[in-house]
Amino acid sequence: MIREDVMQWSLLLGVANFLLTWGVALYMYLSNKNKATNARIDALEAKVTASIIDHGNRLTKLEGGPTHQDLGMIHEKINEVSTEVAMLNGTVTGMNRLLTSIDEHLRRRG
Repeated sequence: MIREDVMQWSLLLGVANFLLTWGVALYMYLSNKNKATNARIDALEAKVTASIIDHGNRLTKLEGGPTHQDLGMIHEKINEVSTEVAMLNGTVTGMNRLLTSIDEHLRRRG
């Protein structure tokens, strides 16, 4: 009877040891997996935070730039200058023709 009790206890301790070992292994696996997941989440969070800060810096820089209304005013001024240049071009062309005509007249008489 003692021998049977020892065998039963031995079997029971073997099963308990097996289950406990696998339980600890499972716990370690899940714990390490959780640590790795948390590390990846922290890395992504750092990237997103850096991206948000960078976006905020870009918006701050854009706020100091010209507005749509400012660009419209610049366009109007460029159109006015273009009109003035066209008038000057016409005047210079007319002066060129006049000087050419005077030159031809003087060459005929000369």
